[in-house]
Amino acid sequence: MTLGSILLGISKSGDRPADVTNAQYLLGFIVTLGSAALVGLMFPITEVSYTKEGTTLTYSSVLQFQFVAALSATVLSLIGMLINKDFSAMPMEARNMGLVFCSSSLTSGVVNATLLPVTEIAAANVYHEKFNGEKGISLALCIWGFASYFYGSYRATRKQQLGIRARKRPSDQ
Repeated sequence: MTLGSILLGISKSGDRPADVTNAQYLLGFIVTLGSAALVGLMFPITEVSYTKEGTTLTYSSVLQFQFVAALSATVLSLIGMLINKDFSAMPMEARNMGLVFCSSSLTSGVVNATLLPVTEIAAANVYHEKFNGEKGISLALCIWGFASYFYGSYRATRKQQLGIRARKRPSDQ
């Protein structure tokens, strides 16, 4: 999946606006990688903060946590957009904090990985982007990575279940 994203990032197939220099494009690529790393750290940090709270974690405390995170992200985004004289909106991934509460940060990461190919297809349809060969290969790599993850998880679970059954079965004495 990472390889598919890198392929899209380094391609120079004409998706870049005409007034963007190579230095600006590289800076944008590096900043995007940094933001992806921060988002990747956000879910484990959220899970740790839930466990370190010290009190019983309730639905209302999770909602308060989501509200503060969404409000902070909104304020920081608005400040950045005002400074840059830009106004492009990006939705806050609040559903992922609920997934961390109900399950784990790993599940939240899997859901994000699941949505990556959907996002690529939606961008091509909604924004009328050209869907060239590089984007097709990237999409295929993302779907392949996603399918490989689930197949590996299925095999590991199946192997573990077979091992448990073999230990529980009484021996023929």
